Formats: sequence, structure tokens, C-alpha cells
Amino acid sequence: MTNHEADKLIKETALGDKTALETLYKAMSKPVYFYVLRLVGDPDVAEDVMQDTFVSVMRSCASYDEREKGKSWIFTIAKNRATDYLRRANKTVSLEKSENFAESMTFTDEAEALLKEAIQEQMERFLLQEQV
Repeated sequence: MTNHEADKLIKETALGDKTALETLYKAMSKPVYFYVLRLVGDPDVAEDVMQDTFVSVMRSCASYDEREKGKSWIFTIAKNRATDYLRRANKTVSLEKSENFAESMTFTDEAEALLKEAIQEQMERFLLQEQV
């Protein structure tokens, strides 16, 4: 899924199109799950956080800023939900592990390569926020 396709689906979801949300979920749930799994380290928690991410996407899509990239926006929400979980669970994110996550993965197709790019973008944003 391209950022343009994600943007379009987010906008359609904001207008109440449930099919758009389903399409977005089908295309992005697996990449979001694996991203969150890397952050929280527990498959069951990753599943819950991934679900919470898409609930947040549904609730927040009306305020989506079109200047953002759609997939990056979704991964930012996922990172925030994972961080919320870790804070509640009194755990911390290992930045050392997460920093090189995208580089350490092997991708077999174009969609997964796009995921790698989005994850790397999110990790860079996260690290910049931590420095401020």
C-alpha cells in the first residue's frame, strides 16, 4: 500500500466509509502488528496494541493532517499506543534494539520494503523527539 492509497482510505474513513477502514486494516494490520511486537515483545500484547491502533485511527481520522504520510501517521499512532502500554506496564522501550530494527529485517517484496521505510522514518522521529 502506498502513502497515497493510505491517505485516500483515511479520508474515506473520516467520511464514514467502513469499507475504506476494512481495506486499510487488511493492508496495514500485519505490518503494524510486527512493528508493535518489536516494541513490546509479547505477541498477545502486540495484538491488543495493534487493535487499539486501528480504533484510534478510526476515531482520529477526521483530524488527519493531509500533509502527513498516511502510513507514517498510522505507525505513529501504533508507537504511541505501544508507549502507553509500556508506561502502564512500567516497562521501557529499548531504543538500542529499536534503532536498528528496520535495517535488521529481511524483506521479500515491495510492500514489506515500504514497511521498512516507514518503520525507519518512525524510529528517526522517535529518536529526535527523545533528544528534545
